[in-house]
Amino acid sequence: MSKIPLETFKKINPFSLNIIVDDVTAIKEMIEKRDKKQYDWNLLSKFQSQKLAYPNKKSIILKIPINIWRTENILQL
Repeated sequence: MSKIPLETFKKINPFSLNIIVDDVTAIKEMIEKRDKKQYDWNLLSKFQSQKLAYPNKKSIILKIPINIWRTENILQL
């Protein structure tokens, strides 16, 4: 997973961060169908947790809110 540097966020100057998450089982099924191979559920769960941790740190440093959206609520975004 590549992480966007803090300097990039500073240059963009966002007013909020928006993260989209889904149920790990649903993600697993989707990418297994796409890639035609099996993935470890625990690995995907850990990946999603890491996906959330990094923006949380950035929102604190940049003093902007973070919004976490579930895929079923994406139209509200």
